[in-house]
Amino acid sequence: MAVVGLAAALATSSCGVGTQPRPRVLSPAVVPHDLLAPGSTTTSTVTPASVRVIVYFEGLQRLVAVERRVRAPLTVGTALDQLAAGPTANEAQQGLTAPASSAAPFTVGRVNGGVVNVDVNDSFTNLAGASQIVAVAELVYTATTLKEVSGVTISIGGEATEVPKADGSLSAGPLTRADYATIGPRPPDPG
Repeated sequence: MAVVGLAAALATSSCGVGTQPRPRVLSPAVVPHDLLAPGSTTTSTVTPASVRVIVYFEGLQRLVAVERRVRAPLTVGTALDQLAAGPTANEAQQGLTAPASSAAPFTVGRVNGGVVNVDVNDSFTNLAGASQIVAVAELVYTATTLKEVSGVTISIGGEATEVPKADGSLSAGPLTRADYATIGPRPPDPG
């Protein structure tokens, strides 16, 4: 019991500052020097992390997946911006092209029920038949890289339009990877 009483007495008196009925102003002479020093004005900012996105370009008879790094967060618009930029010089030397980039810039709508609308430039209509098919396939494969997107509709200058699927038939969509599987990336070798 005496130990508890001693501990209580030490706890209430160890600080050396008694209680006061109201605050009082202290002279700077009695305040420790480190407490008077101005605070640091250094600020820090967190640089957003980069994230991986797969962009699809036209290769020899099929689409080819290319990895890019973009600033987080990854959005459909960010992914399609990489497609609009087209292949790098090194990728172009490897034979990759991007017919879709000629229809940029792309305006990306909201994802609704897994479907996103991509509005392309009027120059899309200048692409020849096979190039239109590849351009739409590039858009569909790249947009559906994001888990929230399962289908794509295309509009031109804000007007909904039918576009060619890989089999040459026209569709207003939603378009999926299955519509372009015959020109999609080669499946990995089994084993």
